[in-house]
Amino acid sequence: MNLYDIFNPIQDMDFNEKSIVMNCFIHMLSDDTINFNMFYRLIENNGVGGDIDWGIEKWNIDSLTDHGIKDYYDGYLFYIGPEEHGKFDEGEWQVILPKNKIIPFISCIVNYYSNLENSNVDKFVLLLKDHEFYLQ
Repeated sequence: MNLYDIFNPIQDMDFNEKSIVMNCFIHMLSDDTINFNMFYRLIENNGVGGDIDWGIEKWNIDSLTDHGIKDYYDGYLFYIGPEEHGKFDEGEWQVILPKNKIIPFISCIVNYYSNLENSNVDKFVLLLKDHEFYLQ
């Protein structure tokens, strides 16, 4: 199984938008463990990003200059920049999701890693529950 397969249960979303969200989350996962520190930064610090050009963040004062978004949004921006996706003429790929649309992705992650030893899933679930990102 590759990591993209974790998200197969999510069917009610535009393919391109789902691909952006999956790509961002996969940067925070490995075959056998959840990168707890990255999810902690996402949830506690309202954003996380990677070495190349991807990230997930809540609206902030820099959303206009960083991503061209001037209007406040309630949710999280998932983005993949041209240095990450390689299509420089297309600019940044973006999707904004409210928390309730992110929870199914989180549930898929928890379900997959619950079957693996030493995956950080228990610690991850505690963090999620503390911030109402997990409903089970």
